[in-house]
Amino acid sequence: MLLLLQVHNTFRDLEESNILRSYTSDAIKEISMACQAFEVKESAPRTAVMALRTLQAGMTKIYILRLCSWMRTTAEEISKEETWIPVSILERKKSPYTISFLPLAFRSVIASAMDQISQMIQSSRSEAGKSEDMFVLLQEIEESVRLTFLNCFLDFAGHLEQIGSELVHNKSSQEILHLQNGYSHESEEKSSSDLEGSAVDSHQQLLLVLSNIGYCKDELSYELFNKYKTIWLQSREKDEEDSDIQDLVMSFSGLEGKVLAQYTFAKTNLIRTAVMDYLLNSGVQWGAAPAVKGVRDAAVELLHTLVAVHSEVFACAKPLLDKLLGILVEGLIDTFLSLYDENKSKDLRSLDANGFSGIFRDHIKSLSHT
Repeated sequence: MLLLLQVHNTFRDLEESNILRSYTSDAIKEISMACQAFEVKESAPRTAVMALRTLQAGMTKIYILRLCSWMRTTAEEISKEETWIPVSILERKKSPYTISFLPLAFRSVIASAMDQISQMIQSSRSEAGKSEDMFVLLQEIEESVRLTFLNCFLDFAGHLEQIGSELVHNKSSQEILHLQNGYSHESEEKSSSDLEGSAVDSHQQLLLVLSNIGYCKDELSYELFNKYKTIWLQSREKDEEDSDIQDLVMSFSGLEGKVLAQYTFAKTNLIRTAVMDYLLNSGVQWGAAPAVKGVRDAAVELLHTLVAVHSEVFACAKPLLDKLLGILVEGLIDTFLSLYDENKSKDLRSLDANGFSGIFRDHIKSLSHT
């Protein structure tokens, strides 16, 4: 028993930094082979066989739990390393989401650990039928793996949310500094911190975060869940399995809505500025039934903002294009109405029906052809 205790303590001393090395799993395989060799010998003491089986079960549990710990810790570490460089369409397997390398690095970490965990659990299942204790232990291990797997995704979602919040906060801080000092530090930050090919504009970076979230929600969560759910599937009901993936997707959906609101809010501010220029600074005399050409030229300038957003979203997060533009167009109409209410007794006090109709007629016509 002293020898067993020493072996057990040796395995406990193997920290997470060594857990992916082959000698750990090889040692467990050697113990399994020793168990099988003892079992076929009639002269082998039963207590020796039971002791080896107990050792094998304990070592398997330690190994898998260490893998789970390594997986969660490493996934958290890589989540902080955003380079803002979009990957190629081949790297993202023709996904419509233009993502950065961050979700792929996360997938690599999860796959590295879960592949080894899957192999270890498969080999342990054949032994679980020989012992009630081993069967119960295996169920406990499977549940631990399931929870760790799901928590890794939730942690990753939390990091994506934090990245988005920091972008919004930093952008607001830069705008305040710009107003206070009369200049911006943006160019200094770009030259010192950005890598070649990376997204440097805060709106583009926020859209990249949004695209990463959409990719995790629609593709990565299903891909990895369906690949590894067999690890814990035997001990869970079908309804529970569906609940797991639904909860995972709902978490990313909620986060997607939050970041989408941040992005559309930023773009709505730009649209409001464009509408103000259109209504108040374009030189069009709305109260004098202006010429269509004058309205058209001003409308083209106004549309540049929406066209730029359309191009940006189409290139980075195409699945969100209709939803996002719908929000912005609604915001555009609301902005028209609010600016009219604000200025109807001043700059727009002489706005007549013909001029007012010209605003929307020409604008909507132009919009329908973009």
